[in-house]
Amino acid sequence: MNEAVFRNLEPTNIVTFSNNFTIGAGGWVNLQGAGVGGNIFLGGNYQNDGPTEATLGELYGTITLNGAGAQSVGTSGFQEVFGNFTVAKSAGDVTLNSPLAVRGVLNLSTGVLNTSSPGGLLTMRAGSSWINATDNSFVNGPMEKVGITNFTFPIGKVNNMRPCGIQGIVGFSTSAFLAEYFPISSYAAWGIAREPTLHHLSDCEYWTIDRSASTPTATIVLTWEAPASCGVDNPSISELRVARWDDAAIPAPGIWRDRGNGGATGTSLSGSIPTFAAQTTADFNASETAWTLASITANNPLPITLVDFTAAPQDGKVRLDWTTASEFDNALFIVERSRDGVNFEPVLDVPGALFSTVPLDYTEFDRTPYPGLSYYRLRQVDVDGTSTLSRIVAVLFGGMDTRPLVVFGNADVLTAIHGFPAGSSYELMDMTGRLIVGGSTTMDGRTELNGLALPRGAYLMRLHNGDRVESTRFVY
Repeated sequence: MNEAVFRNLEPTNIVTFSNNFTIGAGGWVNLQGAGVGGNIFLGGNYQNDGPTEATLGELYGTITLNGAGAQSVGTSGFQEVFGNFTVAKSAGDVTLNSPLAVRGVLNLSTGVLNTSSPGGLLTMRAGSSWINATDNSFVNGPMEKVGITNFTFPIGKVNNMRPCGIQGIVGFSTSAFLAEYFPISSYAAWGIAREPTLHHLSDCEYWTIDRSASTPTATIVLTWEAPASCGVDNPSISELRVARWDDAAIPAPGIWRDRGNGGATGTSLSGSIPTFAAQTTADFNASETAWTLASITANNPLPITLVDFTAAPQDGKVRLDWTTASEFDNALFIVERSRDGVNFEPVLDVPGALFSTVPLDYTEFDRTPYPGLSYYRLRQVDVDGTSTLSRIVAVLFGGMDTRPLVVFGNADVLTAIHGFPAGSSYELMDMTGRLIVGGSTTMDGRTELNGLALPRGAYLMRLHNGDRVESTRFVY
């Protein structure tokens, strides 16, 4: 027997609860109108302590969470059902503490929706849809879609929506797929074995896409976005691929399978790629099926992440330091040097780690450096012979007062190599004599100016310390 009934059947009515909203035992809330329903705006948590989801008559109605702090949706142990669900928060996220299904429209306006499986799973029922998802509002965690219509999952993590999709589904109205995104190296999470057609895979992200009800078939669609996807620079059919982790491979523990390119579209900034064909029962043979971007050439997601490369004088030698965040098929590093910054020669080589998902530090020395100003760069070579180059760094040997003033760099960072001690004065001027920036040097023989954002053109750098003055004109 009902103890209390609350009805709001007209969408034009505004019902707002600033704090928590709880349906107690014996209560009943009715938002179900004739083709349209009522709206409830909540500034606090939603809790249904009734015996079943029937204590909320939700068809056509809308629940909107718009509080300024963390909010949650919970029940006494059953899956709640909302007709329409809107997340429109000025601050904070929404967390599902119980399973929730949406019949109509999920409106991800502002705020992240945190989910979990099975206790906080979000399910989009057959015929449902979503709108407005962005990097500011997406589903953080697993999400299920029921039915056979094409669907894009608005999922992501860490302030970044990274959707995936299913299309061309063959199954029943009760068929379902479950998806989640992970900004984690596919190698570290699953394994390094791959089919011979695959040169490498994404070292920074993967998705899990599984069948959660019946045995439908579908084409899987992945997406890419700069910089989250490690650099898709050639999405053509001849290079980019979708890869699937097959943990039923013999011998164990598994292998990445090439699932083809069914027609990638986009640019280096963003795009999408479907599998070459619909994925069948053989492609969903695990309790959790992982998918990621791959390439059959050295292009696209890069196999090594170089964090930094530096070179500096030390005890009559040049000390060379670099760090990698990850490596894949990395055979070796070659340190190269140059007198003019254009023509380089190899100095020494260092074996790579081949495969690593943790940061690695390297230190080597050039024991016979050039006198005066010279330049260094790092060449990373894969096992197949392809290579990539680091940025160029400059080093100067010689007595302080014999060093010529040399300025190089770009609009954001200018470096001056000179023969002046720390505490000397410097001025950077344009060719009309207008002072752009000035100050005192903080180290002997070297001055770096950051964040200048200079337009292209000619400039004059001048240094002085009371005993002498030196200036040079440079163009970048």
